[in-house]
Amino acid sequence: MINQVNFNTKIITIDGPAASGKSAAGAFLSEKINFSYLDTGLMYRAVTAYFIENNILPEQLNEISEHLENMNLNMKFIKRKISNIFINNNDYMSKLFLSKIDLSVSKYSSISSIRRYLVTKQRLIAKNKNIIMIGRDIGTVVIPSAKFKFYLKASSLIRAKRRYEQTKNKDKSIQEIKTSIELRDKIDSTRKDSPLMPANDAIIIYTDDLNLSEVVDKMYNAFIGENL
Repeated sequence: MINQVNFNTKIITIDGPAASGKSAAGAFLSEKINFSYLDTGLMYRAVTAYFIENNILPEQLNEISEHLENMNLNMKFIKRKISNIFINNNDYMSKLFLSKIDLSVSKYSSISSIRRYLVTKQRLIAKNKNIIMIGRDIGTVVIPSAKFKFYLKASSLIRAKRRYEQTKNKDKSIQEIKTSIELRDKIDSTRKDSPLMPANDAIIIYTDDLNLSEVVDKMYNAFIGENL
């Protein structure tokens, strides 16, 4: 059990499944309210890239734990957003969205030792900051004490269509993307450590029929309403 950190600043958590629009919404909201912004998924992608680069498979739990003990993960922020992620002084930012990372990140992200390592990092980053944190377990595990929690939901078909539109290389059909998203949902929601689910006190926003501005407006109004 990781010790909780006492937070005296405002923290907004935005959780949700893959391609639910949480990253875009979080970035947009951060601009509106002048908060720092952390997409924790980038941290999991960086660690995944590191282990793939070092030829360590998800099944090699002892080796993973040994590497985590000596791992030095740091991030550089520009204008309150991540610009670089360094692991042992190597910058992994340009490797985060390679196809091999897409295929493997859910496997590495479900490993308890990796989650514990990154949750500790995420809590330290959030300390003493006004920050929006994006992920799958921010409101339930990372910072359950956060006052402002949102959870974005959308059907797998809508999410697949959005992901397809975002992809420059249309090498996968919408149906193939939908199947991949549903598999990721299953892995995320059934893992033993930090399963994907909304916090009990989260505001759930169904985004199927909403555009980005409408989603952000809902979060902004909830936040401002509490700060009048």
